[in-house]
Amino acid sequence: MRGLPRSLRIIVVMTAAWCSPVPSAGQQIRAITVEDCVRTRRPVPGEVTLSPDGKRIAYIVKAPNLTTNRNDYRVYVRDIKSATQRNNGSLLFVANDVSGLKWLSDNSRIVFLSRTEHDNIIRIVNVVKRTSTIAAASRRRIGSFSINSDGRALAFSVSLPAEDPVLLKSRTLRGFPV
Repeated sequence: MRGLPRSLRIIVVMTAAWCSPVPSAGQQIRAITVEDCVRTRRPVPGEVTLSPDGKRIAYIVKAPNLTTNRNDYRVYVRDIKSATQRNNGSLLFVANDVSGLKWLSDNSRIVFLSRTEHDNIIRIVNVVKRTSTIAAASRRRIGSFSINSDGRALAFSVSLPAEDPVLLKSRTLRGFPV
């Protein structure tokens, strides 16, 4: 706040004081515990996407799992056209890791990459019928993927194992077929 003008600093402090909840005389506020912090679910940054028609939103939430001592990644879809009832959406999928959330052009299917200990799977989930199909699977770690708007063409990259340094130097100097 040192870089801000004095008048702006005063406004920030006043706003923070005004917006802070003040308990009434008989009301006590419970302190936050470690368990509260551990159980907090958080949306995954960059993993929120709007359907092409603007009627639904899909997002991934990182949720602690105290039983397995790991995080679960949960995929939710929510209708945003209905303003009468607000909810957190419908849970569609849970895995150890989920990323790359995309909508297909039909407005009823989403695509994402899910990872388990042994498999990397690109899934297509129909949010209306609540069905899931595997578009691609690999034992190697899928780094990224791309899919066309109708879901018929898919490309993905995987990491290759380390190569012999002599062969790698030869390929670097002379090139190799892709």
